[in-house]
Amino acid sequence: MIDFLRLGGVAGALCASGYGYLWAYRASARLRGADPERAVRMLQHWSGGANRLLGIHPRREGSLPQPPVVFLANHRSYLDVTVLAATLGAS
Repeated sequence: MIDFLRLGGVAGALCASGYGYLWAYRASARLRGADPERAVRMLQHWSGGANRLLGIHPRREGSLPQPPVVFLANHRSYLDVTVLAATLGAS
């Protein structure tokens, strides 16, 4: 049976941490200027933490193709964003 209280707590923690990272990036952008690389690093860091919190342990096999490249997901769940961002550095 699904523990809805725990699920709600995890969802709340993910939302709160996501807003925290967004706020932190916006503050750093005002102080140091916008930096797309810093934004991607922060997204990767948040995504890795979100995956661990959810008990997801994605792994990448093989090497990445040389840029430019586009990765597509079927978006059958909202987890595509965290998995792609954590493993590929996608934005």
